[in-house]
Amino acid sequence: MSFIEMSHRERRAAIILCILIILVQCIARMIHHVHPAIKNHRHEAIEAYLAYKALQDTIEPPSYQTLTEPFRFDPNSLPGDSLLLLGFSSRFVRNLVKYRNAGGSFRRPTDLMRIYGSDSLQIDSMLAWVEIPTRPTSNNLKQPMSVTESRMKLTRQAADKNAQVERIDLNVADSVSLVRLKGIGPVLSARIIRYRNILGGFSEVSQLKEVYGLSEETFVRIQPRLYVGKPHNMLHIDSMSFRQILRHPYTDYEVTKILKNQASSPRDSFIHELRAAMGEERWLRLWPYLFEKDPFQIMHTDSTKT
Repeated sequence: MSFIEMSHRERRAAIILCILIILVQCIARMIHHVHPAIKNHRHEAIEAYLAYKALQDTIEPPSYQTLTEPFRFDPNSLPGDSLLLLGFSSRFVRNLVKYRNAGGSFRRPTDLMRIYGSDSLQIDSMLAWVEIPTRPTSNNLKQPMSVTESRMKLTRQAADKNAQVERIDLNVADSVSLVRLKGIGPVLSARIIRYRNILGGFSEVSQLKEVYGLSEETFVRIQPRLYVGKPHNMLHIDSMSFRQILRHPYTDYEVTKILKNQASSPRDSFIHELRAAMGEERWLRLWPYLFEKDPFQIMHTDSTKT
């Protein structure tokens, strides 16, 4: 079939095919001319690199060559230029400095072997010159105090200082006197006085810890400045109403019933019943408001007389 007999679509395809054949031929010719130039440039780069390495090897002394007399050194602190004077290669020194800057350290002379680029022969010859200071062990270090211990230390120091100041009678002190104590403000001083009135007075300084809002640290700090001088008021059960007894901080309904019935019970049975109902801790706090002496001493005295 001739070109003239082809259809319009067939003629267009034939033209495109010819164009593609011509382009392929042109590209092949261009590659043929350019390839030798690329090859020549590659050979020139390789030869330049080999010449540079040969020159570097002639300039840098072998790692085992010593440039100066050996001296004792600490690899954790000796500068890089001083390490070069000892004959270490520049690559070894660079890696050692990078290791130290990253937070690494040497505990033993043989740890130098861990550095990349180290020469085992030179390291062996320099081990006798390595001096690494002994670090203190954890057993020799003073253990830090906890937060609680440090606070208690401060409160004890403050207590020792306050011990030299004038002391205050806790049962006669007014709000002005209480506010002078470190850690006691107007609110706490009002609570102390209100609690003292409900109790009928403090029998001992340790009762101050029962005041709401008064911390243990504050109590330890102010305790040396306080004492109980004026006696507290006693609970006169016979002349007090049930409600008046019940208002006392150390009583409740059951205890108040026992106290009101004490006149009809023997003293020893009354004391044992009261102690069993209250428990040892509450009993020890209440009895100073009922008896001027330890009730068990009184019982022992009565039994001796009989």
